[in-house]
Amino acid sequence: PTLRGVVMRWKAWVLVAEDDLVNQMVVKAMLESIGCVAVVAADGDEAVAAAQREDFDLILMDLHMPHMDGLEATQKIRAGGSDIPIIALSANILPSTPRECSDAGMNGYLSKPTTMTDLEGTLGAHLRPVKAQSSEPVVGRAAAVSFSADDEYLDEAFLAQQAELLGSAFGVMLQAFTSGMDEGVKKMRQALADGSREALRGHAHKAKSSSLQLGASGLVARCAELEQAAADGAPIAALGIQVDGVEALFHHLKQRIEALLK
Repeated sequence: PTLRGVVMRWKAWVLVAEDDLVNQMVVKAMLESIGCVAVVAADGDEAVAAAQREDFDLILMDLHMPHMDGLEATQKIRAGGSDIPIIALSANILPSTPRECSDAGMNGYLSKPTTMTDLEGTLGAHLRPVKAQSSEPVVGRAAAVSFSADDEYLDEAFLAQQAELLGSAFGVMLQAFTSGMDEGVKKMRQALADGSREALRGHAHKAKSSSLQLGASGLVARCAELEQAAADGAPIAALGIQVDGVEALFHHLKQRIEALLK
């Protein structure tokens, strides 16, 4: 839904239980385009295990999967005490489907192929949206963020000392930092998509260490907060917001860092 050009987005962690590779790719891309982090389970067994292991905001559950179908998987998730919203996905919506879904403990259903309108309507019924001024997807790129003087701080005296120490290698070091941070952010986002807090913690730690070498104390602080949050088991959606902040601050500082090369 769009109100006066303000796109509604959902900072949510969604499990997509779907055995068909094409459907996996399409649904994942749709979710990521509106700000969600999507994790895929290829069958009912994987879906149950993932739901028991992690605290998702919502599950999209294909009804017809090998090993364990969506109805049985939902019953097992509910038997474990979870009240997470579970929405059925099916290419065959029969007159009996709504009752079967309800009896299994599902909260609704979507027909396949689903539309963005129907998907956003479902998310809107079960999740709280956040507003974003840009039409660009939130996941995979930095959100608009304002920065304080502490965030923007670069220790110029320390950088001058580094330049004197390294000589001509100073420029190489700065280029290594910017390219390393670009790659590091990509790896952070992949860790989010995989639901791997340990991998995310490692990437945040590496980014923190690199930022120390530039005297970028604000970026160091944000990376340290992300590292600690990942170690503490914070929800993936919340970690995604912190990654947005790290990326946005890095790109904000990148112009100043690159100016040092001129």
